[in-house]
Amino acid sequence: MNTGKQVITFGEILFDVIDDKPYLGGAPMNLAGHMSKLGANCRILSALGNDELGKMALQKMRDLNIKTDGIHIHPSLPTGTVEVSLKEGMPDYVIRENVAWDNIQLSATDNDGLHFSSDVFCFGSLAQRTQNNKTLLHTILRNLSSGEIFYDVNLRRSYFTIEVISESLKMASIVKLNDEEVLFLSQWMFEQSLSTHDFAKKLIDKFGVKIVIVTAGADGAYAFNINDSFFSQSNKIEVADTVGAGDAFSAAFLFTYLHTENLQKALDAGNVMGAYVASRQGAIPDYSADLLKKLKGTTGLTF
Repeated sequence: MNTGKQVITFGEILFDVIDDKPYLGGAPMNLAGHMSKLGANCRILSALGNDELGKMALQKMRDLNIKTDGIHIHPSLPTGTVEVSLKEGMPDYVIRENVAWDNIQLSATDNDGLHFSSDVFCFGSLAQRTQNNKTLLHTILRNLSSGEIFYDVNLRRSYFTIEVISESLKMASIVKLNDEEVLFLSQWMFEQSLSTHDFAKKLIDKFGVKIVIVTAGADGAYAFNINDSFFSQSNKIEVADTVGAGDAFSAAFLFTYLHTENLQKALDAGNVMGAYVASRQGAIPDYSADLLKKLKGTTGLTF
């Protein structure tokens, strides 16, 4: 089903190397992959190297029906890679620096207008580790015609600053964090230990965020707006690996919210999708008929 919803993601495309095997990943890539599989029209603004991994990434994205015309092929920098080690299913990352996605460039056509239109524009913190990408992202967002701007905080060690997070929060209408990020940012930004509810309200009041999502793994997920709070309990699963599970949650949440504007349904759908991906190997596994049946029951949508 093609829903006609337009999605743009900005940032890293890379390969997670797990047990010496490369898996296409990066939060913007994973998010676009899942939303495309659900039926949205997805485009990525990113960069790849002129190498075998870059060619492999382009083919995999085309197989997922993701538009690749916004991807710059860098003549000298390699395609990004991340060494992933798993400890009891939880990933630890070593992210290679000075790679293609550190130097995202727009196509000549995009540069002429610097005006993008979408139902949701999605970005994170990691791709803003270079000045080139920060400047480009801010330029795009200043000229953006978008229904929602989704910021996945998605902190990675030493690759963020208080300035990057604050500026990103100011630009976003929907913000997603996990419970560990809430604890860390409560102290770092507000110098106090805040509950999930109080932290979310701080973001809404201080930065003008419309919706704050907090995922808590097996303990469920929360969403907050200026008036209400919502909770969805996670189903118990046997974890294979959690790589990409948060991005899968985001995709199902956004896809459902764009169609229903119902935060409870969106949370429920996010939990179903996130749990399913955590129970499978890889960030974008094939969907089972059982998963789609559960999503249909959760959201009332047809997939």
